[in-house]
Amino acid sequence: MSRGRTPTPTPLKVLRGNPGKRPINQDEPQPTPGPPEAPEHLDDEGRKQWFRWCDELAVMRVLTKADREMLAVMCDTWSRYVKAKKAVDAAGLLVKSPNGYPMMNPALAIVNKCAAQLRAFATEFGLTPASRSRLTTNGASGANEFAEA
Repeated sequence: MSRGRTPTPTPLKVLRGNPGKRPINQDEPQPTPGPPEAPEHLDDEGRKQWFRWCDELAVMRVLTKADREMLAVMCDTWSRYVKAKKAVDAAGLLVKSPNGYPMMNPALAIVNKCAAQLRAFATEFGLTPASRSRLTTNGASGANEFAEA
């Protein structure tokens, strides 16, 4: 297992303009570009988010068919976040413990964990303001080449 920083994917290096002028791996596998098919296991919330993120990532030209599983996990995490957030909103930040004392709502821990996981996924896909600010499109139109006419 290698140590150090996680390598930046070549497509992101190209979009960022490779400011460090480090060598770009010319032999890196090239997955098929375009949105993958949505997995059957996604619930309604996850499926809505799947199509929303697929549209955005396709416009950004960073989505490939090989991203299916990670995008599915990201959508599952989003769905879990929404369910836990609704539970916190309904019951409040504090709930009574079995002994009758106030305690943090257990759903709040799920919200926080999902938020951290989503932040990590979003960074990998270039969906945070900081990660997006490092991307350049080199004059690309920004049109979704995968959208149906």
